[in-house]
Amino acid sequence: MVDVLGQPMEVFVFRPSTQTTCPGIVLAQHIPVGHTGIENDEFTLVTAQRLCDAGFAVAIPFIFHWGEKNEGIVVKRDAARDDWMVADCQAAFDLLAADPMVDKDRIGVVGHCWGGRVAWLFACHNSRLAACTVFYGRRVMIPMGATNKAPLS
Repeated sequence: MVDVLGQPMEVFVFRPSTQTTCPGIVLAQHIPVGHTGIENDEFTLVTAQRLCDAGFAVAIPFIFHWGEKNEGIVVKRDAARDDWMVADCQAAFDLLAADPMVDKDRIGVVGHCWGGRVAWLFACHNSRLAACTVFYGRRVMIPMGATNKAPLS
């Protein structure tokens, strides 16, 4: 658990079995399924393990922690805020950057579907990211949260 703006957030971390410094990846999860907990998101867990097996340390922030896990997808989607998702990803980034096993200059973000949008968003707010990869990210021209700007505008 990490603290994000005064709220606890789960972060699943995968570390490769290597004794050398490795790059890191913040893996942004998708919906549906991901909104009910990282533990239920088989695709994201399998992806994280594949990246770990390839030599990356991976941190998956539970970006839907702002509500109850049993809340429906529509409720969570409509309540999502860009400033919160940036803070969630930053917390995962900071966790990786503080890990002595991770090269803090080689941390990127990857996301698919909803997580693709989150990856775009985070890349627009963190100049320390070494890379950003987006799979199927949409809605990048639409802000989420009343006071936020669209990731790409």
